[in-house]
Amino acid sequence: MTFSVLLLADHAAVAEGALYVNGGGINLLGKDSFPAPLNAMLAAAIDVPVDRFDTPIQFTVTVSAGDEDPGEIARIDGEFVAGFTPGIDLPPHPASNPFVIDLRPLTIPRAGNYIITARTGEVEQKLYFSVINASAGPIGDELE
Repeated sequence: MTFSVLLLADHAAVAEGALYVNGGGINLLGKDSFPAPLNAMLAAAIDVPVDRFDTPIQFTVTVSAGDEDPGEIARIDGEFVAGFTPGIDLPPHPASNPFVIDLRPLTIPRAGNYIITARTGEVEQKLYFSVINASAGPIGDELE
């Protein structure tokens, strides 16, 4: 199994097996003060081999500080069962199983570097992002 998708987004949803992402690929967030809500959602997809269909699959997602204080800020444990509708021929390759975790209310304690770690079985994927103090001015592609 692998994580074929792992990204932060302004909004994400799953409908009819498809992952819908708005404002995806966030890796830099600006906050005016701290602590502050993260205000982002985690969009993910796990590619599951056909021989693992109809078997419970556990996953864990953690958010931790990635700098001098690597403490865990949040931990989400979940489980899902992959499969296809009866009567549909199984694909010869792993099938993508998308999911979304709402991290918007998660409190970020301070400016710094952070790591989201997603695990299932022996597979681990990391997503890095930074939070800066935006009270000093705008971030991004604004022109002056």
